[in-house]
Amino acid sequence: MRIVSIILFIIITLGLVLSGTGFLGGSWSKVEYSDIPTYRVNRDDLVLKVVESGTLQAVNEVSIRSKVHSEVRILEIVEEGTFVKKGELLLELDSANLVEEMAKRELTLANASSEYDMSKENLEVVKSENQTSVRDAEQEVQFASLDVEKYIQGEWPLEKSKSESQITLAEAELLQAEDKLQWTKKLHDKGYATRSELQADTLAMRRKKIELQQAKEALSLSIKYTHPQKITRLRSTLQKKQDELLRIKHRAKSRLVKAERDLRWKQLTQNTRNNELDWVEEQIEFCKVYAPQDGLVIYASPPRNSTQGVMEAGVIISRKKEIIKLPDTSSYKVVVGIHESRIKQVDIGQIAYVTLDAYPNKKFKGVVSKVSILPNKTNWWNPSLKVYSTDVTIEEALPIEVKPGLSTSTEILVDTVPNVLSIPIQAVNNDKDENFVFVKKFAGIERRIVEVGRYNETHIEIKKGLEQGEEILLAKPSGFDLEKQESNNE
Repeated sequence: MRIVSIILFIIITLGLVLSGTGFLGGSWSKVEYSDIPTYRVNRDDLVLKVVESGTLQAVNEVSIRSKVHSEVRILEIVEEGTFVKKGELLLELDSANLVEEMAKRELTLANASSEYDMSKENLEVVKSENQTSVRDAEQEVQFASLDVEKYIQGEWPLEKSKSESQITLAEAELLQAEDKLQWTKKLHDKGYATRSELQADTLAMRRKKIELQQAKEALSLSIKYTHPQKITRLRSTLQKKQDELLRIKHRAKSRLVKAERDLRWKQLTQNTRNNELDWVEEQIEFCKVYAPQDGLVIYASPPRNSTQGVMEAGVIISRKKEIIKLPDTSSYKVVVGIHESRIKQVDIGQIAYVTLDAYPNKKFKGVVSKVSILPNKTNWWNPSLKVYSTDVTIEEALPIEVKPGLSTSTEILVDTVPNVLSIPIQAVNNDKDENFVFVKKFAGIERRIVEVGRYNETHIEIKKGLEQGEEILLAKPSGFDLEKQESNNE
């Protein structure tokens, strides 16, 4: 029995040697894999990361632009590559036209200020004249009112009383004249009075009678005509004075409003001229540009219509045109574009490692400091590509000779899956929604379906299908035919 077993072992061994170089899926197959590298499955932490290229930029970068309202020529500009301190002069623009304009504005302001002062004085004059005219008119009204009151309560009662007294006196004198006439008649009849005396007393009596009649008629005329006429005249005069007072007040108000409006207009004009002068002075100040922070001077591109290739004295700059970029080289960041398929994995605060293309053997530690909410503007050559701008602030000091603009490669550590089976990602093959690997066995190789999990740029998690310590091929065998293998297995 032992001899039979030995013979069977030798036959099987020779069969394996003669049949070829592999055993696949439980069947023999002529597959060449001796030159394919292998990997022994191991359990380890799987670090998940997003790797993207980017550009080195300063964390704090100021763009120096022209604030002058029109095109202006550069007179002087600091040399590119110079490190400047805050407050140092960066460039000077031509201000000759602005200085000439300022002189015109100063003259215009002086005229406006003079007119404003005259208008202010005129307002005071108008106020004073208004007060005087209104006061005089009010006095005229008061005097007219007193005249009415004086006549009604004083003059008319006095005049009426005099007329009545005159009537009473005339009646008494008439009675006396009549008595004397009667007496004279008696004496004349007895021969004691002459005819002349009788005629004289008769004439005196008639005169007194006429005087009484005149006194009564005078009182009647005063009551019926003179008194109402005078009251009407006095009240009319009072009304005229009151109307004149209203007219004077209206004219005074109109003059005051006009003077105040003129003053406001002159003041507005003065303020406008003053603002225009301030604006020109500000424009002149804008012609000297000082560094707002410490930084490295980097020229912006000159205008397209400029004959100069770089920013230099003589170049004409338009308003808001960028002249200098002033990055603060004390701290740097890398700006990378994260594809939309992986943007959910990236978050602020994650650790990152940056490799500068100029220093490929050194990694600099950083942290994700900003993730854009919206994707960048669509590129016309690839409108379906959507990437999100992400900032990684470098926490380590960079070499002093490093300048902004260098190309970088950035690894963002998004997560760590602890103690998992993982293999190089190139070892996993896919067909018809199945993932499989080639496992190296003693008698050959085996195609084995696996269930994969999370992955990074180099390794992928194996949830099912492999055991720790198994050896797998890192590439598909060159003689492997999947369709033929499936047919053999059937």
